[in-house]
Amino acid sequence: METVDTSERGIGTFTCTSGVLRVTDPCYSKGTWCAGTVPDCREGEWLATVRLMDCGSWGKRISRLTVVHEDGGTGADESVDFEVGVDSGQAGVFDESRYPNDPNVATSFYDKVCKLTLSKAKAGVVKFGAVSSSGVGDGSYEATVRRDRNGKCFYISIEFLSDDDAW
Repeated sequence: METVDTSERGIGTFTCTSGVLRVTDPCYSKGTWCAGTVPDCREGEWLATVRLMDCGSWGKRISRLTVVHEDGGTGADESVDFEVGVDSGQAGVFDESRYPNDPNVATSFYDKVCKLTLSKAKAGVVKFGAVSSSGVGDGSYEATVRRDRNGKCFYISIEFLSDDDAW
């Protein structure tokens, strides 16, 4: 099946105060191997968007979650050195200093992000991060970053589906 009709939509903003962003399934504790952090990120407001893809009989699915610092920037895509594993059908980008050590104990955090990804929008933001449904569910996904000429990260994207995926 061929995929067609892609579109992007904003889902909100969040604040990074630590300069480190965690890319993870929000069900994972900080020590989980299939998640990681991106150091040297710009502090301040970040804008979150999702890319939607029409997957025919599967309907519209989120194919990508992207966060960009409000000041933007230019730079080339670089792969991160960790996998973005998904076991709860969702993934996100969160300020490392505010991400709970064990999200399963911090039920208010985990409940809140689950409500966002189970909503009609299938995505949303909390004060310190953005989360979305992972498009077609659990698996291992790739993330990319972009850094400015000073080495500061201003862009992170998790790709769940690409235009080349066949159904």
